[in-house]
Amino acid sequence: MTDLSKFGFNKIRWTIFTLLTLSFILGFFHRFAPGAFAEAVRGEFHISAAALGTLASMHFYTYTVMQIPSGILIDRFGARLNVSIGAVIAGLGSIVFGLAPTFAVASLGPFIVGLGVSTIFVGIMKSNSLWFRENQYGWISGITMLLGNVGSVLAAGPLAVLLQWFSWRSIFVVAGILSVVLSLLTYWLVRDTPQEAGFQPGKGYLPSQGPVSPNHWLQDLKTVLSNKTIGFTLWAGVGTNATFYAFAGLWGIPVLRDGFHLSNNEASLYTTVALAAYGAASLAIGWFSDKIGLRKPLIILGNALSSVGWLGLALLPWNPGWSAWLLYLLVGIAASQIVVTFAVVKEVVPSSICGMALAFLNAGIFLGVALLQSCFGWIMDLSWSGAMANGAPQYTFPDYIGGLLLFAAVSMVGLVSSFFVTETYCQSVKEKAA
Repeated sequence: MTDLSKFGFNKIRWTIFTLLTLSFILGFFHRFAPGAFAEAVRGEFHISAAALGTLASMHFYTYTVMQIPSGILIDRFGARLNVSIGAVIAGLGSIVFGLAPTFAVASLGPFIVGLGVSTIFVGIMKSNSLWFRENQYGWISGITMLLGNVGSVLAAGPLAVLLQWFSWRSIFVVAGILSVVLSLLTYWLVRDTPQEAGFQPGKGYLPSQGPVSPNHWLQDLKTVLSNKTIGFTLWAGVGTNATFYAFAGLWGIPVLRDGFHLSNNEASLYTTVALAAYGAASLAIGWFSDKIGLRKPLIILGNALSSVGWLGLALLPWNPGWSAWLLYLLVGIAASQIVVTFAVVKEVVPSSICGMALAFLNAGIFLGVALLQSCFGWIMDLSWSGAMANGAPQYTFPDYIGGLLLFAAVSMVGLVSSFFVTETYCQSVKEKAA
């Protein structure tokens, strides 16, 4: 029998949050793992930087395409069913990648994983909006991003260490099995709303239940697309997060290994620390934004720091050591503004379509990741000298400068866009209309 006290409510919502977050952590792991196994995969399949960028970006292309459908399905049918199905699909994709006999089949693995994890982020953000109060949303979003980044941290330094004892293939097979197990637990224990779990409206500790939109999904999508703040916020998110995800997820380790002759383990420490800083700053910025009641200044600051970081990596005479630590930390901390970005988007649309709005923003950011990863590799191949070793192309630091300048340009576009974002004062449109 369900305990309907405040204690019982907290027990259920934190169980739900934990299960959804564990799937989110696995999604982050897949997103950032290519940086650690880039050398092993490039050597095994004898592929160029452009081909490696395409392999890594397959995850993001399918993830992007599925964001709007995922948002529609989650608004209509809830997180429980959608995340359960998504986790199974992601698990199968991970297993396919781990067992792939050829590069073509290997590329199919991230494609399937991206299809599966496309439901998870929107699902957990929608669930948070129904299980936590409005004035807790920035804070709980920060916690979500902090914990999700455990997966990205594991995909950097720890994964590089594991690759000394286990093959990248066995690691992804195990990750796939874990995803399937989480899917079963999610379907068993997660509930979409407090009311579905047996809690009745009127309890002082219950958040208000968001209504289901009465409109056709095309009308809701039109509402999202016509909101100018969402468009400007999207570019602000691309400027900080698409650039950082593309770098930390693939090119952050190779630039140190190829450009400065660090080992894979040594290079992975820099992205590990940057990702850890990103997670910690996400928690801090979410709490701080709720505390001061402002969103826009933090979005502007994030894009300004990101622009400085990418220009520094491209143009300054930095080396492994304090200068590299500083620049990697700068772009990681700048990316934490995504917590505030998602809060803004959630607050400028009715709660009944916040899943679709969050999905649209997420789709745009990860389309940016996919394009930036591929373009970075393409730019590298344009400047590549043609040097080869053991059948694989060999690159030097100058080959990476063009890609870093591309990231700087994108961040500066995000900075300009951030000045046009509407300040919500941490209130939803529903609250302001009341």
